[in-house]
Amino acid sequence: MEISNPAAALGQQVGQFFEDELVRSLRPLIEDHGYSIGPEKLRNGTGNMYQIDAVIRDSEGMPVILIDPKYIRYTKHNRDKGSWLCTAHYNLRKTYPSIRKTIAVLAGRWSETSLALIRSFGVEVVLLDFDHLVSALKGSGIEFEWGEKDRDTPRQSLEKFTNLTMPDRAALAQNLDVQGKGFRTKKDTS
Repeated sequence: MEISNPAAALGQQVGQFFEDELVRSLRPLIEDHGYSIGPEKLRNGTGNMYQIDAVIRDSEGMPVILIDPKYIRYTKHNRDKGSWLCTAHYNLRKTYPSIRKTIAVLAGRWSETSLALIRSFGVEVVLLDFDHLVSALKGSGIEFEWGEKDRDTPRQSLEKFTNLTMPDRAALAQNLDVQGKGFRTKKDTS
C-alpha cells in the first residue's frame, strides 16, 4: 500500500514511539511508589473529553499528575498543540483538585512564544531538543532531516522505522533516553 505522505506518517509513528517510550520508562518508578500510570480519557466539569497520554493516579485512584508528551516537526503546528495543552490541563485541574502537577514533555521544534504560553497556564515544560531526536534516529539508520521538497528521504526513513525489530527499537529508546539525556526543563531554558 502506497502512503500518500510518508513524512507525515513517519512523524506520527515517531511521535507515538516517543509517547509510548516515555510511559514505558516511567512505569516502574511510578508503580514502585504505589501509583499507576497510563493513557486515559478524562472529562472536565462541562463534559468535554480529553485524551491524556499519561495520567498518574494515587492509591485511591485519584489523578495527581498529567503528563502529555507531544512531538511536532514544524513550528507552524505550535499554536494548535500548545493551545490544546493549555486548555486541557487548565480545565482538568479545575475539575480534579487532586491534580498537583501537569507536565508537557515536548519534542521537536517549539517556539519560545508557544513555550511561554504553555507555561503561563501552569504547565511545566520539559523539552527534548530536536537535534537530539534527529541524532537518536540517525543512530538507528533513520534520516529525520530533509528538504521541504524531498520525497525520497521520508519514504526511505518511514520504511526503515516501520521495519525496526524489537531489539532495534530498544536501542533507539536507549539513544533517545527519555529519562534524561537531551531533555531541558523550564529552568534550563532562557
